Amino acid sequence: MAVEFVGIDPNTDRDHCPTVWADAEAQEILLQGWKPSPETQAECEASSPANGPVVSEPVSEYIRWEHYVTHANVTAGEEVRWLPRRRATSIPLPGNDFWLFDGALLRVHHFSGDGVVVEDEITAAPDAVKLYSAAFEAVWERAIPHHLYEI
Repeated sequence: MAVEFVGIDPNTDRDHCPTVWADAEAQEILLQGWKPSPETQAECEASSPANGPVVSEPVSEYIRWEHYVTHANVTAGEEVRWLPRRRATSIPLPGNDFWLFDGALLRVHHFSGDGVVVEDEITAAPDAVKLYSAAFEAVWERAIPHHLYEI
C-alpha cells in the first residue's frame, strides 16, 4: 500500500500531532496520531467538508488546515464545496449540523454550548428530510467547488 502525505494539524507540535494520509488505490483516508479530544472531534464533525461547510472569511487557521487536508477527500472521489457566509445570507438553514443519506435519512448532530456532541438523532421523518434536503440543495448550488475555492 503506497500512501501519500496530505497534511498535519498546524496547531500542535510536530512530534505529537495528527496527520492525514491518503491511499489513492484503496480510496481510503488514514489518520495517524493522538486521539482527538471530544471538543476537537465535535469541531471537526461540525465543519466537515462532507457537509458543505459555511465558512467565515478570512478563514481561521483551522479552516485553512481543513481546506488543505480536504485534498484527500477529493482524491478519494468525494465532491467537496465551500460556501462563504456572504453567499448564504438568503438561505434558510436548519439550526443543527447534519448528514443526509440518499435524500431519505438524516443524522442530525446535537451539540452542547461548548461544542461537545450531546446526541446524534437519526430520522427519516418526511418533513425533516424535505427541510434539510432543500437547505442542502440551496447550499450546494451556491457553494464553490473545492478546486476553485482559494484561501
